Order: sequence, then structure tokens, then C-alpha cells
Amino acid sequence: IFREPLKDVEFSCTPTFIIGCRRSGTTLLASLLNASENISVVPEMFLAGSIAQSDSLLHTAYRAIHMLGETYAHYFCRFGKFVDNAYIDYARVQKKNRWIAKELRIPHRLDILDEMFGYKARFIYIMRHGLSVARSCAMRFPSRDGFPFNNDTSFCVETYMDEWVKNNERTMDFYERNRERCIIVRYEELTEYPALEMKKVFDFVGEEWEDSILETFGDQSFVGMGDNKIKAMEGKIVKNSYGWSDWPHSLLSVLGRKVNPTLRRLGYDEVG
Repeated sequence: IFREPLKDVEFSCTPTFIIGCRRSGTTLLASLLNASENISVVPEMFLAGSIAQSDSLLHTAYRAIHMLGETYAHYFCRFGKFVDNAYIDYARVQKKNRWIAKELRIPHRLDILDEMFGYKARFIYIMRHGLSVARSCAMRFPSRDGFPFNNDTSFCVETYMDEWVKNNERTMDFYERNRERCIIVRYEELTEYPALEMKKVFDFVGEEWEDSILETFGDQSFVGMGDNKIKAMEGKIVKNSYGWSDWPHSLLSVLGRKVNPTLRRLGYDEVG
């Protein structure tokens, strides 16, 4: 169903979210945006996403809309205003005038998130090749999380491949319904042509891009983001390395059967 922006609902700034699968370059993108004079990227508190995923909280709308005489969309905006108040307060502490937030684990609730912000939000969708994501996840999360007792952490790259497929299929569905308020950033292109790609992003969010950001973004004391690579690399942007091209053909064949439809949809070459 086509949804018009709610004209009678206002926020402190244009609500803007970085979306995508984990290990796809979201923290790099957030760091570059946060290095600007006016944008504050909120640390990974995931307040908006937590509300969007709370069935019990959202269920309150069933009764409340009848008592208040509101639509679901207007009632959900009450949650959006609560988030906006918290995020803009954080931005002002940083002496900045607007916020952008990451939301990574809610591809199935992006429509709810959008409704919370009156269908006015903008979305920066960063994508990365599925096998590169799976390899990066398998290298990081077992060592960080310990023995893999849960489904989110595994020694098996197929675990992360399945997550990547599910995340990006749902995110692409949302993107195709809301193209006018979304922009796609490819991690491979961002790491090869950072100035060119970030200028597009800054144009999209209505801010001025300065090439000097590339020289200074690594100097930030950026607390609350989930990747130490930027600090370890001293702010250098390293061209994307695939790292999976020498995997056994038998493994690539199995993974290809799982991932190739999504790779095609996202504009990548098939594997296997």
C-alpha cells in the first residue's frame, strides 16, 4: 500500500538511518558521516529498532487508537518522537544539529520503523558481497563471542550466508517500495572511491561534503560502534579484499546455490 508522508507530524531533523547486514561497512560509513560538522551518528543503542521489534509495545496501539481517535501511523509516530528526542539530545551534546542512526538487525521491521517516523525517514542502504560478509563474520564473531552456542555465532560460513540472504532480500524489498527515500552504497565502491561515493551520500542527506573528512575521520573518539578496524588502520580506507576466491570449489558450489539469486538481485556476479 502506498503511504503518503504525514504532513502534520514534525521531527527535529530528517530522520535518517543506515541499514544493511552486519560486516557490510556500516561503521565505516557511520564514521565518515559523523566526521562532518553537522551530522551526529548515534552510537549503537538501537533504540528505534528495539521499539520497532517490540510486539507487546506496538500492540498497545490496538487499544490506544480507539481512545485517542488516531490512526496507527499517528500513534506509532509517538514512538518516533520519543526516539527523536533522545537522538537529537545526543547530537546537541556533540554540538551538532542533526542525527543519523544505524539499524542493522530489523530488515523484517523496516516498514514499522518507517511508520514510526511518519514515512518521512531516509535510508542509506549499504551492501557488500555475501561471501565477503560471511568470511568477515566467521573471522570476527567466534573469537569475540566464544564457543558458538547460539545461531548468531558459528564456525560455519553458511550460518552467516543465510543471515546475509535473509537480510538483503528483505531490505531490497523495502528499497524497491521506497526508492525515492533510499540510496544504495556498495562497500566495494566505497572503499575504492571513497570521496566519489561519500559525495553522493552527503548530497542525498542534504549536507556538504569536504574531502578533508577522509584525512580526519580516523581521529574521532567514536564510542559505541561495533568495529575496531578503523582505529586499527589509523583512519585509512583499504580497498576491499575478497578473501574467498581461493575457497574450495566444492564449498563455493554449495554456497552459490544459496546465495546466487540474491547476488544477481544486488548486481553481483554469481559464484560456484
